[in-house]
Amino acid sequence: MAFDKPAGLLVHPTFPDGRPTLIDQARLVCSDATLMHRLDRETSGVVLVAKSPKATRWLAKAFQKRTIQKNYLAVVHGVPPEPTGTIDAPLGQAEGSEVRIRRAVVRTGGERAVTGFRVLQSFGGFSLLAVKPYTGRLHQIRVHLSFLGTPVVGDKIYGSDEREFIRFIETGMTPEMEARLLLARHALHAARVEFLHHNLRRDVEIAAPLPEDMREFVRCRGGNPEAAGSMEG
Repeated sequence: MAFDKPAGLLVHPTFPDGRPTLIDQARLVCSDATLMHRLDRETSGVVLVAKSPKATRWLAKAFQKRTIQKNYLAVVHGVPPEPTGTIDAPLGQAEGSEVRIRRAVVRTGGERAVTGFRVLQSFGGFSLLAVKPYTGRLHQIRVHLSFLGTPVVGDKIYGSDEREFIRFIETGMTPEMEARLLLARHALHAARVEFLHHNLRRDVEIAAPLPEDMREFVRCRGGNPEAAGSMEG
C-alpha cells in the first residue's frame, strides 16, 4: 500500500498519547500492515506500507540495497550556488545545540550522507527544488540544504533560529511564530517513489502531488507551483 501522508500526521506512535498515526490507519485496512520507511511529522508525501510478511521482506531488502528511489520537493530560502549539484557531507550530532535531535555536517566521525538537488524555479528570494537523497540519514535533506545556505522554509530546527523548535514544543504554533517561519510546517514533500516491482517485473512509480500549503506559498510569492511537475530528470 502507498499513502499520501499529510503534514502533521505521525507515521507511528512516539508517545502513548492516543494521537492517530499513519500505521494505525493502515492496520484498519490490513491487520498485518508494516511501515517500511519513515517521514518526519511535518514532511508530507508518499509512504510505503507492506501488507504481508513476504512483501515486508522484499521491501526491506530493496531499501537496504537502495533500489527504491525516493524523490522530494522542497521550498527553500534563497537560491543554491549552482542550478544542480550534489552535497556529499557526513552527518553527526550537532555539538552544543539546545535541541537534542539536531544533526549537523561534521568534519570527522560522521555517517556518510549524499543528497542531489536541482533548481526547478527561483522566485522572490525563494527556490523550488527537486531533491534526491542517495543515503537515508536522519534529517538528511534538511541538514544538507541548510548547510548549502538554503534552509527549508518553515524549518524550526535548521532555519535561522533553532529555539523556534523549543518554543513550538512548549507552546505549539502561534500566529507570531508562523509569521516568522512563513509556513506552519517545513516545506518538504516526498513527491515520488520508484522501484522495480518484484512480481510484476516492471518499473512502478508512485507520486503524490505538491500539497496545497506549499502550492499556495509558491503562488503567493510570484512562483509557479506547476514547476513541480518538471522534477523528472
